[in-house]
Amino acid sequence: DYEPVAGRRFVDRAHLLAEVVSGTDDDPILPGGVSWIDAKTRLYRAHQACRAVLVIEQRRIAVVVWERGPDGWDERRLTDPDDALDLPGFGLRCPVGALYAGTHLRPRRRPAPGASSGRDRDRGGGAADGGGSGPGRVLR
Repeated sequence: DYEPVAGRRFVDRAHLLAEVVSGTDDDPILPGGVSWIDAKTRLYRAHQACRAVLVIEQRRIAVVVWERGPDGWDERRLTDPDDALDLPGFGLRCPVGALYAGTHLRPRRRPAPGASSGRDRDRGGGAADGGGSGPGRVLR
């Protein structure tokens, strides 16, 4: 559905929206103390084409998943790195911790001197061994 236009920051139709929470997103901005992140997710969920919204915290491992179901929106909170982030309609399934790989919350381990870095293993990859891309790819 995306038609690129130079300088344009928004699209007319989105099916999956993800928001990484910044330091000011928790500040109340609307009457009644509604935070900026709550206001944004309300707007995203009001978008007719939107089927899922992810709200990803950056200060702690926490992801809120909103999925549109037949009876409205369902909310799930995932806070364990091993929790499954599963959005089959988008071909996404991975542990929540994979979203945080290489961050201060889940730093990458450096190999011991003389140990394999795993790069050779990670370079291969047809669809049969989890490589490649496309729907159904599992992130580790």
